[in-house]
Amino acid sequence: MIHAPERAAHIKRKLDETKDQPGGETYTLKNWRASDLTLPIIELDNAYMAYSIGDARTSSMHFQYGREYPEVGYFFFQNAEDERVQTAQQDIMLTMVKNRYFGESFLENPVVRGREPVIITADGTIVKGNFSVAILREIGERILYCVVLPEDATPAEIENIVDAY
Repeated sequence: MIHAPERAAHIKRKLDETKDQPGGETYTLKNWRASDLTLPIIELDNAYMAYSIGDARTSSMHFQYGREYPEVGYFFFQNAEDERVQTAQQDIMLTMVKNRYFGESFLENPVVRGREPVIITADGTIVKGNFSVAILREIGERILYCVVLPEDATPAEIENIVDAY
């Protein structure tokens, strides 16, 4: 697993490259700090993305995972940088998709279909698109379209994006 500092450095290089290529595609976040924020869409290897462990849809599954694998302990999911945690999160999301918790329509999700980019933080934590990235990784898609939030995005602003999109 690629850890946050290395992910952040790679993502910064990719963003810097887009500055040298004017006219690229963009994505606009509505109502970001009281106005619209237009961000460049970049292509990024999904190895530079990490699942958000605090995803509300999977949090309840963490308890089930702990019951199934008691050796991981109560605080297992608190270290998002642990490769075992990222793998467990992927397994949980794929189980949820395969058991059709979201129905067949999830496969028509705009991110899965490439119509919308994954939204990530400056260090590569996925804000919008956790399940889509899990599906795309499962089928072998490595290069994904994404937009990167400003480095100074606050936890409250990130939560607003999760709720709004």
